[in-house]
Amino acid sequence: MIRMRRVSNIHELAIVLMLLASIVNMPAATITQAQAQTAARPFGLPFASPPGPATWLIVQQYGNTTGGYNFGKYWYAAGQGFHFGVDFSAACQTPLVAMADGVIDEVDVPGYGSLPHSLGIRHAQLGYITFYGHLYSRATVVRGQAVKRGDVVGLSGDPDSTCVSRPHLHLEIRSLNYAIAYDPAQLIDADWNMLSSIGSNGASSFAKDLYNPNRWQTIDDQPETHFGGNILNAYRAAWPPAARNQPPPRTLAAFTVPPDANSAVTLKRLTAAGCCSQAWWSPDSASVRFWNGADGQLATLNAVDLNGAPQAVNVPPPGIMSNDGQYALQADLQKPNQIAVMRLSDQKTFPLATGGAWPRFSPDSTRILWQHFPADNVPGGVIPLTDVWIANVDGSGRTLIGTQPGGSVAWLDDDRLLLSQRVGQTNVSTLAIYTISTKKSAPLLTAKNLRNVSIAPGGATLAYYLMWQGDASGMYLLPTQPNASPVKLPFFGSWRWRDAQSLVYIPYTPGSAPSFVLYDIHSGQSRPLSDPNAQPFSILNDDWAMAPNGRALTLWNARDRAIWRLSLP
Repeated sequence: MIRMRRVSNIHELAIVLMLLASIVNMPAATITQAQAQTAARPFGLPFASPPGPATWLIVQQYGNTTGGYNFGKYWYAAGQGFHFGVDFSAACQTPLVAMADGVIDEVDVPGYGSLPHSLGIRHAQLGYITFYGHLYSRATVVRGQAVKRGDVVGLSGDPDSTCVSRPHLHLEIRSLNYAIAYDPAQLIDADWNMLSSIGSNGASSFAKDLYNPNRWQTIDDQPETHFGGNILNAYRAAWPPAARNQPPPRTLAAFTVPPDANSAVTLKRLTAAGCCSQAWWSPDSASVRFWNGADGQLATLNAVDLNGAPQAVNVPPPGIMSNDGQYALQADLQKPNQIAVMRLSDQKTFPLATGGAWPRFSPDSTRILWQHFPADNVPGGVIPLTDVWIANVDGSGRTLIGTQPGGSVAWLDDDRLLLSQRVGQTNVSTLAIYTISTKKSAPLLTAKNLRNVSIAPGGATLAYYLMWQGDASGMYLLPTQPNASPVKLPFFGSWRWRDAQSLVYIPYTPGSAPSFVLYDIHSGQSRPLSDPNAQPFSILNDDWAMAPNGRALTLWNARDRAIWRLSLP
């Protein structure tokens, strides 16, 4: 029997199939790209139900994820520090199906982790094992039992066995001897870019090694994991910074984009192919910034204007600036505890005592806010008590706002903060508003399975979504006023705020071409911004960003892995 080596991509497989076709006198023209795709990705998804907020979404990709970088030493040390599977958020007891024909190989075998229950299915004809972790109960199938693609083989569960802590399926695709894990996105036939467009906890976020800034940045370009091998993500300098040091999310002052009848929607490439993930805008919306550099050398800040012309970068790394463009956060990415604010007009620096936490400038650029974690906030572990601080932009007037177990904090406006907490190890979250001038806190929302809270410019409105609530699952808007009631939106998908009264979203429609839609939160009206036929694109890793002035957005295009700019009317 001829044993083929594992090919690395669809195009290589197509060549192999054409060669085989010539051997058996099959016309090469009959080997289509679709056939090559099917052969290269022989598995289906592990669910019978379609994806969505009421059923399941991706929570963490395979490989060089930020979760692996931040928590690999706790969970993934045996797997070279990488996340060696795909995590799908799913409520407990969601039915799981066989992804291809196979034979049950292992049921609850110790040594593979993924407690409390697990299952391995052998697909000898394909050369792989599919491995299901964190099952709700011991699977009722038995070793040696044959299963067909689509057969129910188990129920999803929770690694903490509570069904209210971290319910999800951990799915791996391994070699027949279990020694190697492969990237499921290269083997499962699915619309991975759309599936990755919305999820919880940074589902599509990959860690960037600043000495190899363009390596392992896409869902389908991750290396094999060799269990017991050397750690792959012990980076000297990484981006984003470690989870416990990351700044609060950015909040802009309130503004509205005025209508411009003369503007047109245009799509333009800004960088060379292959460059670069995780770009961000300058405060004046005139340039786009990103990390880039030769492998083996520390990456530098780069910038291009809205036509793709290189621009000088006049701010120190890491390039996080105040909204007015007058101040920049200064940090040594290789010595993360040294934090300062630089006034750009005279290059004067103000050292900050934040314990290594990166602050965020207030909307009016007069204050800074940070949250100090004394230890890593490991999901499923002991939640550390964290301090919330504010200070003037030069570090003076340092004030402790309060202490809370984990959670997060963000600016709503210049006088109000949004405090978010999870109630113990449950699926219940609370939102509260702290007013700096009165030193008082008021509750805003308590909800189950709350995800992806984002703040409109000016802080008057929040957007978020809820999972596993039946017909109530989906996206919501909530005014940040006492006794306000949430309003369910008529769509679901990845979104960014454009201004104080509108947001732009990508409808979540796996299998369909993506497009951008504008939604007015006051009128409740949607209108298309892009035509998938006239402006075709596909976004990697949900990697797109709105310009601060709301006049354009950037996207990391899967078609060429370059940064593109879409102008907005």
